[in-house]
Amino acid sequence: MKIKGVRKLAKKWARETGNSAPAYVDGSGNPRTGEPHIECLDPKKFVRNSRRAARNWARGWAPYRRVLMRLKLPPRGPVRSPENYKRVEAVCLALHEEKVRRQKARVVRTLTEMVT
Repeated sequence: MKIKGVRKLAKKWARETGNSAPAYVDGSGNPRTGEPHIECLDPKKFVRNSRRAARNWARGWAPYRRVLMRLKLPPRGPVRSPENYKRVEAVCLALHEEKVRRQKARVVRTLTEMVT
C-alpha cells in the first residue's frame, strides 16, 4: 500500500488544522447567544499549537503507517464485489491488531512502573 511520508503528512495536518481556526472560533460560541467565548479562544494560539502538535500526530500515526505499508492486500474486484470487502477487512483487522498490541504494551508499562 502506498502512503505519503510521515513528515509530509504531518505538515499537511498542521496546515489544515491551523486553517480551521476560524471554524474553531465560530463553533465555540455560546449556543444561546451565538457569541464566541473570546476570553478563552485565540485563533493565533490555536494555529501555533496545531503546528506544535504535528510532531505528536506524526509520532502517533507512524506505527499505523508502517502496518499499512507492510500490508499485502488481496487483488481488487469489480465494483461492490466481495473481493473489495475483503480488502477493507484486511486493512481494518491490521489496524485493529496494531491498536490492541499498543494498548497491551501501554498497560504492561504502566503496571511495571507501579511495581517498581
